[in-house]
Amino acid sequence: MASLVVTIHTFFFDHASELWSIIHDHFQQFTRARARKLRYELRATLHENRTVEEYLVRIKMLSGSLDSTGDHLPLHRYIDVILEGFPQYYSHVISVIESKI
Repeated sequence: MASLVVTIHTFFFDHASELWSIIHDHFQQFTRARARKLRYELRATLHENRTVEEYLVRIKMLSGSLDSTGDHLPLHRYIDVILEGFPQYYSHVISVIESKI
């Protein structure tokens, strides 16, 4: 791998920093796209037929993945996502929680 980088650098770039800048930009684009996808999945995740535990584990998994991209949502946004994913059946519980925050 290192010899490939040296070969590419020798033929196409004057400075190694140019090559690393292109590599960084490529992976940064991938990371931004992944973060966008994870934010969408987080908002689209609903309680549905899951147990409460399964639902919260799914939210935690998605939020951890989103954090790993460097895209950190504030705690209140995660709380909103969780509460908005519950069906109308839980409205009384949601009201109590919202009154406490």
